[in-house]
Amino acid sequence: MKEAHRILRPGGMFICLELSKVQQPVFRELVDWYLQHLVPIIGSIIAKKDEYKYLAESTKVFPNQEQFRKMILKAGFNVCNYKNLSSGIVALHQAWKAK
Repeated sequence: MKEAHRILRPGGMFICLELSKVQQPVFRELVDWYLQHLVPIIGSIIAKKDEYKYLAESTKVFPNQEQFRKMILKAGFNVCNYKNLSSGIVALHQAWKAK
């Protein structure tokens, strides 16, 4: 994020769409199961590789929405907001570099 901040022009916007932390506990368990069991199977069928096994683990260790927002601000952006989409399955973070 520091590199994104460095290369943006003053007034530029950084946008990040990431898999995130689901807000509703029951829905979170369903999504976790889907990512852990079905996505690798579907990925291996479509891509003929086992490259999608990392996805469930990477979403577990990725910071939650608020932690990621703080990381973006720490990188030097002066404003950062996020919006949860699909109950937080994904989050859209938007940040601006000061003019």
